[in-house]
Amino acid sequence: MAISMDLMSITRDNLLRNILELFNDEKYTKNAETASKIFKDRPMSQAESVVYWTEYILRHKGAQHLKSHALNLKWYQYYLLDVLTLVFIFISVVILITTKMFKSINKIYGLIFSKKL
Repeated sequence: MAISMDLMSITRDNLLRNILELFNDEKYTKNAETASKIFKDRPMSQAESVVYWTEYILRHKGAQHLKSHALNLKWYQYYLLDVLTLVFIFISVVILITTKMFKSINKIYGLIFSKKL
């Protein structure tokens, strides 16, 4: 239903050509009409929808069940700092174990090769 253009390489002629294509090509008109029909096909008008949802919220005393649970999270949970801390600790432990392992291997091979000489 649209023509995409690269913002960094747009030229006056390119823009004009694409605008003319949008106005002159029937497929864009048909796609716009189809999208318009789909959008306008609603069970109730916008005013009725506003009234319905306002009454719904009043009936259910604020509709707490529709509110996001993110509102109840602590700030460090909201920003996932607790998860990032666990990931950091895990990575640190893996690095620590790996370095200890390499030091032990280096020590063992150092003893073996020094005895052969």
